[in-house]
Amino acid sequence: MHTVYSDGKLSVTELIELVRYYGIKAISITDHDTLKGQREGVSIAREKGIGYITGVEVSTILDGKEIHILGYGVNIEDNDLNSLFERIRKDRVQRAISILEKLRNYGIFIDIDEFGSNFMSLNIGRPHIAQKMLEKGWIANYDEAFQKYLYNNGPCYVPKMNIHPRVAIEHIHNAGGIAVLAHPGLMLNEGDIGGVIDSGIDGIEIYYPKHTEVQKHRFIEIARSNNILETGGSDFHGREKDYKIMKDNVVPYEIFEKIRRVNDQRKFDEKIEYR
Repeated sequence: MHTVYSDGKLSVTELIELVRYYGIKAISITDHDTLKGQREGVSIAREKGIGYITGVEVSTILDGKEIHILGYGVNIEDNDLNSLFERIRKDRVQRAISILEKLRNYGIFIDIDEFGSNFMSLNIGRPHIAQKMLEKGWIANYDEAFQKYLYNNGPCYVPKMNIHPRVAIEHIHNAGGIAVLAHPGLMLNEGDIGGVIDSGIDGIEIYYPKHTEVQKHRFIEIARSNNILETGGSDFHGREKDYKIMKDNVVPYEIFEKIRRVNDQRKFDEKIEYR
């Protein structure tokens, strides 16, 4: 689930109120490359009686492919993890400026300061640029931005900071968290998945709205044969279609409990190791 701290449309408060309205028992907010909303998430979820585990979605690159690594149960005060996200944030701003420069070649003029005077502190991504293009009338609908200009390797595409999945996984582990491969069915083949497993991943996101039943069954086989966690999520961003997706794609509560148990056990083992 994503909020305004990355590419979501709802605030943390609004998202948790929605979750409560739908009767969902537990969540993890996993904004892209930032932990900014986590203190708020922990506090409000506790107040509303919603189970909560800290989360983040880290953007990585493996063999030229973008791969997202979810981190669950991370220590949000971890210096190394926050330093990594600070480097990514600075790179995102430079990337956004480069994308806007490319868009000018197609007659689309947007200045970086149109994202606000605090743009240097934002986690700007392609969704923000697409939304601004729509607001200014450069495109007829949000999807057009990606279909014509911003798709991977498209005319106005600029690659993200090159972080190997192993680096993200190590940072998540060092922050006491569990690393999970996000939505593998969107763009990865089994070789890619194997590469991420070799990098030390703890789980695979199996229950995902865009995964087919065939994909789900195959990912379950992969998870069980490698003795790693089976997880899931709605990938809610607050777009109109996401509301029904959230209601229709609630994963079993047992998955939340298992992630929390594994996370607690790992932290307990670390305490024993360092005594």
